[in-house]
Amino acid sequence: KQLLFAAILITIIEISRNLFNFLNRRFSNMFYRDTLTTIQVDVATEILKLETREIDNNPSGIFIDRLKKDTNDIADILPL
Repeated sequence: KQLLFAAILITIIEISRNLFNFLNRRFSNMFYRDTLTTIQVDVATEILKLETREIDNNPSGIFIDRLKKDTNDIADILPL
């Protein structure tokens, strides 16, 4: 009886732990995606405020890099 009780208790604890980890990862990913999207929209909005002269003087790769790499770096800084 004690062995069966211990096995059931360990199973319940493991299921609870796995469920908690699953939900934690899921909500962390949702938070990260939402944060990343918000930052990308903010950066894109600021890029659109630039004058045409500024855009012509810089290669388009700089602006794409700002939208992709820089926003990922900023989102990585935020705690999950």
